[in-house]
Amino acid sequence: YNNITINSITITVTDTSGPTDHRLEPFKVRVIPGDGSLTVTWIVSPRVNSPDAVIKHALRWSQVAGVWANPNGPRGHRNDGIIIKEDITSYTITGLTNGIPTGVFIRSFTGRQTGEDNPHSSKWIRIKGPTTTPQATQASN
Repeated sequence: YNNITINSITITVTDTSGPTDHRLEPFKVRVIPGDGSLTVTWIVSPRVNSPDAVIKHALRWSQVAGVWANPNGPRGHRNDGIIIKEDITSYTITGLTNGIPTGVFIRSFTGRQTGEDNPHSSKWIRIKGPTTTPQATQASN
């Protein structure tokens, strides 16, 4: 048998899945229109080994200016949006009227739900563009 002596080993692991700044706000947010629906998808930076590693999301939407159509938040405030649990990065909004542009907003937070002015919460991000308008499915001939 040969005796082998190893003095040191260096292993470097690089995570290329997203930004390295550990920002809280969601990024690469996409909205995919459907028949009376919008599917919203997003990515968040990993926060491994951080005291605030569990990231939740709030989503709100409106088809009428100033009137949030989403269900109540946990404290009953309509502008809080619905809370989406950690490890979930998509949500399908249903019951929308086709052809009407929809205001879609998302933010992320750690801990208990906090307002966007709290350091544990991102600001609301508005998603704009033609993809925020639900469309009726076209029948094929």
